[in-house]
Amino acid sequence: MSNSARPTDNSGPRYLLLGLVALACLAALLYSVHGTRQRSPLRLGQPSPQTFTAPVDTQVIDWIATQRERQAARAQIETVYTSDQELKSLVLAAVGSSGLPPDVIDAVISRYQQPAGVRAEAIPELIASAAQLAPEDRQREARLVLERRLVATSVPNDRLTQAAREAAGAAVPSVMQSLEAGQVIVREGEPLDEDVLRVLDSLGLYSARADAATQTAWIVLGCLALAALLTAPLIIARQRLLDRLTPTQVGFLVVVTLLALGAQRLAVMASPHFLFVLLAALTASALLGINAGLLWSAWLALAVGLIVPASPLVAMAATLVGSVVAALVVQTLRTRVALPVAGAAGGLVAGLTLLAVVIMSGGMTLPSALAGAAFLFGGGLLAGVMALGLLPVAESVFGFLTDFRLLELSSPSERLMQRLISEAPGTYQHSLVISNLVEQAVKNIGGNSLLARVGALYHDVGKTRRPQFFIENQFTGENP
Repeated sequence: MSNSARPTDNSGPRYLLLGLVALACLAALLYSVHGTRQRSPLRLGQPSPQTFTAPVDTQVIDWIATQRERQAARAQIETVYTSDQELKSLVLAAVGSSGLPPDVIDAVISRYQQPAGVRAEAIPELIASAAQLAPEDRQREARLVLERRLVATSVPNDRLTQAAREAAGAAVPSVMQSLEAGQVIVREGEPLDEDVLRVLDSLGLYSARADAATQTAWIVLGCLALAALLTAPLIIARQRLLDRLTPTQVGFLVVVTLLALGAQRLAVMASPHFLFVLLAALTASALLGINAGLLWSAWLALAVGLIVPASPLVAMAATLVGSVVAALVVQTLRTRVALPVAGAAGGLVAGLTLLAVVIMSGGMTLPSALAGAAFLFGGGLLAGVMALGLLPVAESVFGFLTDFRLLELSSPSERLMQRLISEAPGTYQHSLVISNLVEQAVKNIGGNSLLARVGALYHDVGKTRRPQFFIENQFTGENP
């Protein structure tokens, strides 16, 4: 689908104004999302300045339960003992020179030469068993000598014990806490504890920066930078757009896209899964073709990800997949009634994408995921219905020439075509042959074959004024 519009002399300033309006609207939209953070710092133990609710279904770390599990894991690690080689050498030398019976010395040395060494609690048992090996009259002497010369060589190693316990604690996965969209995290006036502050920070609802003015300035600059990046494709593709469209038509597409994003921002506040922003991709695909629809889909996915900060990847995936499917379906069916069907198909695939993400990575209960998928389907269907309503406005008011309109014009049931068939049947047959030839020729050179076919069908429609003046309609042989 293409238009042969060329940029007018005053298109430059108008286009620049359109770009600035788009930049300002996108910046305001982003600020409405990211500028809602607290204007004053949140302090541990202080009352909450407002009521904070979870923007989406998500999971956050339950730090108290996690620390409880990790402490239990650390407690299960016993003290690590290591053998002191210096003490071992001293004991072996002392026992070897003690003058005790050889059997006693051998038993003690054999025990101390074991890699694990000898712990303090094992020494009494070792003394008793070794003394039993001495003659009866020397057993008391053996016990006294061993009690003076034996010392523990297996001693607690605090460093290794601490490292082992820390490793056991670190191996315990974080305990997750499920939060549903709209669930209250902390109410206004309630004291703030560390757990609440961590949850708010993980959801992007709280920043630890204390300087409110600096915080606001950085948020404004960030929103302007992101808005500039989102507006950049409109500026970069200026010449290519104006080669196909008038500035008014470009403005129509930009306004539809911005309104869809603005309405989507309001819908996200109610449910993050009611995504009908694929209306813009559907409209672009219907008016400009599949390539434009795919480009709009990618751009919309990025924009939606920025206005759903708590679960941007899920929102981007659902928007991208749903918009691409909707754009492909509307171009495959190529009828007006295909728009609601395409929207519903896009919403259905977006819902299945959400379910697949939840199955693979979790983050939502199955009932919540099914409800989210139903919202996505409903949003897609609504987008298709809205696109169907916008299409006549785009064609009649803004002069878009769509494939839908061209197919309708090429139908024999079209009013003017019916008149040509009934009043100048010979001219109609001639135009039909010419249209087939023209369609094949234009298709071979890569042009818009449908537009060429319709033009050929109507190229002799003026003959309906005096059909008998032309030889193809002179069936009686009379030539007035």
